Amino acid sequence: MTLKFPYKLFLIACFAIIYSSLRSDSGGKFNFGTPCSGCHGLNASLNTAVEIIGLPTTFIPGNTYALSFKITNKTNTKAGFNIAVSDGELIAGPGSQVNAFKTQITHTKPMDAVGITSTFDFSWIAPTTANAVLFKAVGNAVNGNNNADDSDQWNTTTTTILPATNGFIDSKQPLSLRCFPNPTTNIVTLEGILIDSLELFNAQGQVIHTNLQLEEKKCTINCKELKNGVYYIRSHSKEKIYLNRFIKN
Repeated sequence: MTLKFPYKLFLIACFAIIYSSLRSDSGGKFNFGTPCSGCHGLNASLNTAVEIIGLPTTFIPGNTYALSFKITNKTNTKAGFNIAVSDGELIAGPGSQVNAFKTQITHTKPMDAVGITSTFDFSWIAPTTANAVLFKAVGNAVNGNNNADDSDQWNTTTTTILPATNGFIDSKQPLSLRCFPNPTTNIVTLEGILIDSLELFNAQGQVIHTNLQLEEKKCTINCKELKNGVYYIRSHSKEKIYLNRFIKN
């Protein structure tokens, strides 16, 4: 048996889908934290400031963190967002939804600004693994004119956080694994414990391959070819993991 769909109804349905996707105040899309240029203005705008509030410097595996995403713009009155995480699970708050894998969250409808800021509340369950987690977020401030045009002013932000597992050492505690000099221009030295292996990450959570020399209770990393910025070293020693942070100038 063949079912026939009336042609007029088909056209109306197609128009409704197209219209909904073009409206600047429509529900969000799961776009892996990429910019909003597929549906809105082509270029990011510094007129919009975006920030994830509540992220820890380092996370405890398995913990749940209450977070919020703030989108600030002096002229636009509403905002939408998309956030993608490389690990862990996102939990939707008011006005938002998560995808089937719980790795992305977006708005179901735009959030009105209070003053000049729209705020979306949500939660994140940290993974049980000892991997770096990348948050990639985009916020879009719109004027509510129902047109996807250049008046939609969006911006992005990325943040990488690392786990605070057993044996984690941060800069505020006495270090049994020293990292010096910091800042550095050419070489970073780790000293104090016997290191079995280590990984070097940039601020985006990407593993960086560089020359290193492992000795007993000492490791030297060649940083000369690294771009200027913040880097993290995750060192493994027996059953413990240590984290050090340094700046390349």
